[in-house]
Amino acid sequence: MQDVLMAVVVFSAIILVITNFFDYRVRRLLIKEGHVDKNVKNILSASPPRFPKFDSLKWGMVISAIGLALVLIQIFPQTFRRDGGLGLVLLFAGLALLLNYRVERRRQTKAPAEETEPEKSN
Repeated sequence: MQDVLMAVVVFSAIILVITNFFDYRVRRLLIKEGHVDKNVKNILSASPPRFPKFDSLKWGMVISAIGLALVLIQIFPQTFRRDGGLGLVLLFAGLALLLNYRVERRRQTKAPAEETEPEKSN
């Protein structure tokens, strides 16, 4: 039974990757050939502003928070039983994501201000 389930999952994943790849190519060709109106073209080609340097910060914070939760579960096994331990891990991961959101928002509000300031010359 496990072998059949594993084969179905692997086959489904391969099909999903292939269909996503071809959907992407079809969208790109439609945009390139001009078969879509201006609004759709802007929506499909626009990507949200990202700060890739903060992606590492985000995942570092999440992994550290999960690690801290697991350490607390090991230190206090009677307090955090099976379900309580899972809740603690999810709570710490969520708190790390909220903290990361605050850091990114602060950076986004500072970034435009830094761009508008004139550079000092010696």
